[in-house]
Amino acid sequence: MTDNNTVEELATQSSITLFGNIIRTLAGFLLVIAATRTLGSELYGIFTLALSITYVLLGLTNLKVHKAIDYFVPQHLAEDSYGEAKGTIVSVLLLAVTGAVVGALIIALFSSHLAEFFDEPRLATLLLVLCLLLPLRSISRVFFVSFTAIKRMDYRVAIEYILLPLSKIGIFMVLIFMGFEIFSLVFGYILATALGVSVSIVLIYRRIPWFSQVTAQYPVKRTLISYSAPLALAGIVTTMLGQIDYLLIGYFLESDSVAVYRVAYELGTGLIIVLTAVTPIFKPMIAEVIGDSQQIVSRYRLATRWITILTFPVFATLVLAPKVYLELLFTTEFAVGWPVVIILAVGYLINAVSGPEGMILEGLGYTRITFLNSVLMLVVNVGLGILLIPRFGIVGAAIATAASVGLSASAGVAEVWYFEGLHPYNLSSIKLILCGGFLYLIFLPLVRLSPSDLFVAIILPVLTPIIYLILIRLAGGFVSEDRHVAEILDQKLGLNLFGWIVSP
Repeated sequence: MTDNNTVEELATQSSITLFGNIIRTLAGFLLVIAATRTLGSELYGIFTLALSITYVLLGLTNLKVHKAIDYFVPQHLAEDSYGEAKGTIVSVLLLAVTGAVVGALIIALFSSHLAEFFDEPRLATLLLVLCLLLPLRSISRVFFVSFTAIKRMDYRVAIEYILLPLSKIGIFMVLIFMGFEIFSLVFGYILATALGVSVSIVLIYRRIPWFSQVTAQYPVKRTLISYSAPLALAGIVTTMLGQIDYLLIGYFLESDSVAVYRVAYELGTGLIIVLTAVTPIFKPMIAEVIGDSQQIVSRYRLATRWITILTFPVFATLVLAPKVYLELLFTTEFAVGWPVVIILAVGYLINAVSGPEGMILEGLGYTRITFLNSVLMLVVNVGLGILLIPRFGIVGAAIATAASVGLSASAGVAEVWYFEGLHPYNLSSIKLILCGGFLYLIFLPLVRLSPSDLFVAIILPVLTPIIYLILIRLAGGFVSEDRHVAEILDQKLGLNLFGWIVSP
């Protein structure tokens, strides 16, 4: 049984990040739609390739040291050691910026060679400008993780999930109108990130009193490095995983294939919006109850349930009508990516129903295990990608990614059970999954028989969550924690809607 305070904290913090994730996802789609329609698939593909190279260099050089913040800072704050908390943040910031500057210099020195390697001369100039993004992005990550560690997700959401994506769109639209073409995207990313950094600095000094009042007490470097080193290696691998598809497609295929895959990837991975809303706040919640296995497993199961409940309707919507959404949101040129959407959605569904298993391992200090999981993902992704992309094109890339994601998530669940004897499943979890399967079968005839694509596109995201909740209620899949969350939501909205849905 999860205590009510934990339920309320997870519900409150997750709802904040979920709201922000929805805004960020919608803004991201709007930016991709605007960019693909104004620049075309070729130029957008070149930009995607340049951005991927930049992010890979950032992952290789910034060492992912920001991940140490949400492990150490919550522990310092729990002991009222504000000086140590500030010292940890400042130390990580200095290390991150140093690494990012090194990465920027590497890009500047080898931009022409990278352009030759990918046989795309226009990459050279783009990379020279994008290297400015590296230090800015490193600084922003440190601040965002710091907001998470001190449980001010509202600040992180306001900047990372709302201000940044909306400002990217605004800057892009202004610059595209002024005739900057592909550089409107480049400067949109750089200027928006700079704005986010500026606002973060103001907030952390003016709205976090202890940060400006206490003297930083810097941690022993060995302690930070001991925790961060495996995560740094894992971070490098994770960064490669996030970009390797684009790099392999850019090497084996044409730049317009990169654009089609990017669009399909954005749509197909939309179902992890809930998972990414929960995971940022979950690691600090685990770090603060280390040693209390009952609390850990309760939080683990609660988070996994919510992720599963909120993910299945999105999954059903995407796999039932991928071609419809690609044609309506983008253009018919991108509709060929519909198999990619389905394949990726399946892989990331496995990831979602596995819960925040990676954060469990990190929060309990098993950073070497998370590194090995990341290596496993990379080996599978690259190996299958090299084998499948030349033969099956972007579909091969999707198979490689889905297989690696699903395998890594399953391995994480098995490892948490092996090392700690904990798992996130019970009878109600099985009911949630079975109801998800019935949800797909219910709407499949509607999609096949509907004469209007627009009708399908509108009705699916409206009806799938409603029908899914009804199926769960009929199956008796709701538990007491769900009812407590429903009470919280009804109190805030002044309704008796959610309580009625989850009541036995």
